[in-house]
Amino acid sequence: MRQVKRAAQLADEANTHHGIMDFVCPTKEYTKLVKPHIVVFMGTIGLGRYEDTNKVFEAPDQNDVIDYQIKQKLSDIEAQRIASDLKS
Repeated sequence: MRQVKRAAQLADEANTHHGIMDFVCPTKEYTKLVKPHIVVFMGTIGLGRYEDTNKVFEAPDQNDVIDYQIKQKLSDIEAQRIASDLKS
């Protein structure tokens, strides 16, 4: 939790128009701390490599705002689509 709070603090203090944070945010509580403007959910694997994260992981449901949901590993295609959307 401390690392998520620190990441959120760094994002708030950044003197930029845009910032990208790339990390596993396993719970809805952590996501609320970060306050993302855009959420990309990478649902490309069943379980992660860290058992402690798997135990607390909360998959998004119908009430969660997910801007991009990636279901298969097409990283170049998806990354280009998302980058194009962010530019406009």
